Amino acid sequence: MQLRIRSPHLELSAETRSAVDHKLRLALGRHVAAIEAVHVTVSTHTDPRLAGRGWRCRAHLRLRADERLVVEDQAESVRAAADAVAWRLAHRLDRRRSTLPRAGAERGRSRIALR
Repeated sequence: MQLRIRSPHLELSAETRSAVDHKLRLALGRHVAAIEAVHVTVSTHTDPRLAGRGWRCRAHLRLRADERLVVEDQAESVRAAADAVAWRLAHRLDRRRSTLPRAGAERGRSRIALR
C-alpha cells in the first residue's frame, strides 16, 4: 500500500505527518491486500461552525480492483480530521469486505491451516 500525504501551501511538522500516517495505516491495516494507494491532502479552511480556522482532510483511496473511494472530513485539528477520515475509510471498506480480496489470497494460500 502506497501512502502519500500532501499539504499544499502548508508546512506540516514531521510529528503531525507521522501521526496522520500512523492513524491511516492502523485503520486500513486489515485491508492492505485490497489497497493499491492512498493519497491524503490536508488543507485549512474557514468554517463558521468551527469559529474560524479549521482543517480539512481528504483521502483518495485506489483499490486493486480499479475502484476508488473518496472521503473528506473537517475538524478543529489536523489529527482529529485525519482520525475521522481514517475511521470513515475503514468503515466503508468493512462494509465492502465480502467483495475485497483477503490477505494471502493473491499468493494462493489460505488462512485455514491444514492438519
